[in-house]
Amino acid sequence: MKKLFTFIVFTICFITVVHAQTILIEDFESGTFPLDWSQETAATDGGWITGNSTDLSSSGFPIPAHTEMIASNDDACNCNKLNDILKTPSMDLSTYSNVLLSFDVFYAELAYDSYENATVEVSTDGGYSWSIVKDLTGLTAWRTENVYLGDYAGESDVMIAINYTDDGGWAYGIAVDNFEVYEAAPVVDVTLTSITTYQFQQVGDEAIIAGVITNNGTVPVTSFDITWSDGVMTYTDNITGINLNPFEAYSFEHSTAYTPASAITYDLDIEVANPNSTTDENIYDNTNIAKVSGCSYIPPKHVIAEEATGTWCGWCPRGAIFMDQMAEDYPDTFIGIAVHNSDPMEVTAYDAEVGSFPGFSGYPSVIADRNVIVDPSQLPDWYDTRIDDVVPVDVTIEATYDEASGEGTANVNAEFVTQLDNIDYRFNFILTEDNVTGSAGGYNQTNYYAGGAYGEMGGYEDLPASVPADQMVYNHVARYLAEDWDGTEESISENVVASDISSYTYTFEADEDWDLNQMHAIVIVTNAETGEILNAASVKLTVISSVNSIAGINDIDLYPNPASDFTNLMISLSETKNISINITDLNGKTVTEKNYGQLSGAVLLPINTVNYSAGIYIINIVAGDEHTALKLVIIE
Repeated sequence: MKKLFTFIVFTICFITVVHAQTILIEDFESGTFPLDWSQETAATDGGWITGNSTDLSSSGFPIPAHTEMIASNDDACNCNKLNDILKTPSMDLSTYSNVLLSFDVFYAELAYDSYENATVEVSTDGGYSWSIVKDLTGLTAWRTENVYLGDYAGESDVMIAINYTDDGGWAYGIAVDNFEVYEAAPVVDVTLTSITTYQFQQVGDEAIIAGVITNNGTVPVTSFDITWSDGVMTYTDNITGINLNPFEAYSFEHSTAYTPASAITYDLDIEVANPNSTTDENIYDNTNIAKVSGCSYIPPKHVIAEEATGTWCGWCPRGAIFMDQMAEDYPDTFIGIAVHNSDPMEVTAYDAEVGSFPGFSGYPSVIADRNVIVDPSQLPDWYDTRIDDVVPVDVTIEATYDEASGEGTANVNAEFVTQLDNIDYRFNFILTEDNVTGSAGGYNQTNYYAGGAYGEMGGYEDLPASVPADQMVYNHVARYLAEDWDGTEESISENVVASDISSYTYTFEADEDWDLNQMHAIVIVTNAETGEILNAASVKLTVISSVNSIAGINDIDLYPNPASDFTNLMISLSETKNISINITDLNGKTVTEKNYGQLSGAVLLPINTVNYSAGIYIINIVAGDEHTALKLVIIE
């Protein structure tokens, strides 16, 4: 079984807190379980254990160094940590009015064969009953958590607990350090934490000015002002009637929207001020800028799902089922890529990038537009939230492989619909293959759904625990990644305006094991600053066959080429064959289709191109049961 844990770089917001009096403090530096603390556990390893990161880490749960600490490691023992509860001694808070809790925690909230969870809980009756005051979220780095306990000021018997659960499965763990309960001096401080206004909007459509503010003070916030300005007009909302406790966040939407008038980018100044109708203690974190880019039109959005899979992975049939279903339900807008690990279909460089994606924890997982990680079963819901996004760029691709030269070519284009400055957008090029089969043992699919104990899974419940290779067909298999994960540097212009087009050409060689007639060529455009995929396109690879490989055809020629008003297709046949042609543009749209019936000998087939727009076209020629293709260039 493979469990992966990836560290990421993170940023933090600093909390404005002045400690007036310490009530309880524990740094775990003694190396022993703290006096007067207690725990509940059914774990065979002892539950919550003190030590340093070396003592308490495991391969699947590596804890970064942080002096002495206390931790519960489910990865190491794979035992019963359904309720591993660490409890403080009872505290008398009857003489306090503004109580806060602060502690350092390393907890990622990951899933393997179960979903781990951790909460901070409080009891006021000697531990008989507990109330959750904070549900911890995941981050693969140490961070400081702050919890407001003002609601428990005045109570005489207060206990605090950290409750970790592995949900009955094999999970990861949690580590805690520098636990402190204290009385805080009153401080009023709000922070404009983030702007959530969606940047890209069609010209003439409203952009909702939205964001998140956080109470970084030590007293509840009941009101504040939120203001935005475009440099000409200024609009202020007075937010009242709220009760925002310390460390809590509040999402706002301004009552006045902004409407972009042109296909350019506008900078809007956003400010939060006057918390509780008084002066903010820290005014340096109260402003931010929202960018709104008017778009001349809304490009078609395509979504990318990069699935981490492997034939050794018993849960991965779930990925195959949902990827196939999405491709069937949304053939024009969903692009699936199955990135295999440790099996004959692995592309080493691609697999390594998927495995190191922030938050990646195991198989199967889907990296969705390189924005979030979801389970394959969540693909339909994720698709619904993503497909209507307005994106700043329209993406196209045409890809051919010439059997005679042994070289493939992909021409990719990105047309922008707005003005953007100092961007770092990049192309990347990927090849996938459908209907992949193999006879080696590595093509056998491990199947935990065998027998139906885990419910239906697209028919896998009726297949054996190891599905033989001769019964397996793999789709969306990643075969080629042109560049590293980040894409091709400087492949897209740094400064663009609406209607600008950036183009790039990739060349590639085919592996002898690939079935070129089952290949898809994919282009993605990523924002290198965020890593997110903005848009993508996929086409079936056009194979230009060698004439000598088609029985009964001696020669094929196309002239003139480039052409303007007409071209001639000359075919020399050594035997009678039914001949038909299908001419498509680079988007796969058919512009001419004709069946010439049975032909023999040397034939000349005129093609009228007077109504063709300038560009590149593919002439697909079907001769009996075989086919070939030629590239036609139309000039004005």
